[in-house]
Amino acid sequence: MYAANTVTPMLPEVLSNGVCSLHPKVDRYTLTASMLITPKGTIEDIQLHPSLIHSKRRLSYTYVNACLDDETLLEEEDELYVHFLSLALRCSDALNQRKQRQGQLDFNTIESQFIMKEGQVIDVVARSSGRSQRLIEDFMVAANEAVAYTLKTMQLPAVYRVHEDPDPEKIASIAKLCALHGVTLKIQPTGIHQTAIQKALKAFEDSPMFPAISTLMLRSMKKAVYSDEPLGHFGLALKDYTHFTSPIRRYPDLVVHRMLRKYVFNASLKEKEYQADLKHMPVVASQASLTERRAVEAERAVEDMKKAEFMMNHVHDTYEGIISGITSFGFFVMLPNSIEGLVHMSTMHDDYYIFDQMNMRLIGERKRKVFSLGDSVKISVTGANKDTRTVDFKYLKHGTQTYE
Repeated sequence: MYAANTVTPMLPEVLSNGVCSLHPKVDRYTLTASMLITPKGTIEDIQLHPSLIHSKRRLSYTYVNACLDDETLLEEEDELYVHFLSLALRCSDALNQRKQRQGQLDFNTIESQFIMKEGQVIDVVARSSGRSQRLIEDFMVAANEAVAYTLKTMQLPAVYRVHEDPDPEKIASIAKLCALHGVTLKIQPTGIHQTAIQKALKAFEDSPMFPAISTLMLRSMKKAVYSDEPLGHFGLALKDYTHFTSPIRRYPDLVVHRMLRKYVFNASLKEKEYQADLKHMPVVASQASLTERRAVEAERAVEDMKKAEFMMNHVHDTYEGIISGITSFGFFVMLPNSIEGLVHMSTMHDDYYIFDQMNMRLIGERKRKVFSLGDSVKISVTGANKDTRTVDFKYLKHGTQTYE
């Protein structure tokens, strides 16, 4: 579990950060998914095997990103890895092109990064990522896909990561909102395809509406869960997907490793064990989904609490942000640093505002002033409460700022 700047692994620290974690110039036992990535990004020649990794050097994301932008920053000992990184990037680019063709969704949501000092939050910023983070993510997804495909084709007991199609009513509502802004979100009688959502997001990419539309679409998605059946992953546009790459912090990954070792590497042929494992997988999947939801809720609660705690020291400060949500009782404003607060209707004394739910906007009854999703507004912080994990804003005036 991740909470602010801390990580709570599934296994005891002596295992998770010690003998089960990669360290430079130390042998580590692992399970490896080897595969051939073609220039078109397709995955072929999948091989799963026990392995031994001897890491030569620890390279941080920040350092690799800097070196990819400017090779002169490379330390002499790391020049050996330039060719390897170049090949890795080519594979990553090929995988990304396939993702785009298949319709993998990227909502570009803003993640928070907490700058801490002696246990206190001294700043909150939007987390940035570069090519090295994308590269690792691409390879992790590819490994998960390859392992899921193997488990499915061999009909082995397994836990899959599944993501079902979005809620039809929510998607229909978003389609109406998109149409009002001249963007078509095409829905077929059988449902919506990932490429339709992808195209709509692309159409809003340079619009101040993008953060709000992206968030609404994300919220229309069903939650990804664990299942003993390979139902596919809508968001990733994949038929086969599981969690295999983090067995030191996710129990489903550990279960997948155990099933591979038993039935693939050790070639167990005991029918009784096989049937028992098949029967046990739905229980594992259900429990893993439940505990994951609890962990996510805890992560969000800590994050919201830390944001409110930070804003308690910034009451009366003014900021400019984007309207990210509109309700019958006011509107939410997201600041560039990812902190979101509420402008309550009771603080708007210049008019009586009517909530236009279909168009997601507030309209002044007398002056006809409009507050719409994506509008840039200037606000002042009127309060923050870390116990209730809330931040309150007061509207000052419309602004000009735009950001993703």
